[in-house]
Amino acid sequence: MKKHFFIVLAIIAISSWVNAQNDIHQQEVFFKSRAKDFERWIDNNQLGNYFLVDRLNVDSNQVTITLLSKFEGEKSGDSLRSVWKGLRRQFYIENKKELHEAMLNKLAFQMDLPIDSTQILIKSKSSKY
Repeated sequence: MKKHFFIVLAIIAISSWVNAQNDIHQQEVFFKSRAKDFERWIDNNQLGNYFLVDRLNVDSNQVTITLLSKFEGEKSGDSLRSVWKGLRRQFYIENKKELHEAMLNKLAFQMDLPIDSTQILIKSKSSKY
């Protein structure tokens, strides 16, 4: 009888742990504090000249950071696209890595999540893009 009790107790404990791991929404306060660290990383890598962290969304299985372009006006989308291409090219020359991969890896590290549980969106303020 004791053996069955411990098996049932172990199953309940494991399923509770798995459910807690799957619903990351419960850790929103932690992620918001880590978003500030990610923003510092953006600034320290001169990406803060072009982007600012606009918002953090936490769903049940994914954390999304939205970066807002600092470009304004009708051509802000064109400016963003041009700068992004240049940033990617320069980052690859200096690091032999893709910029978007480095950003996503950093976000996943900061949030203490697997990379497939993180997402970065970049948007322009006043463009139709």
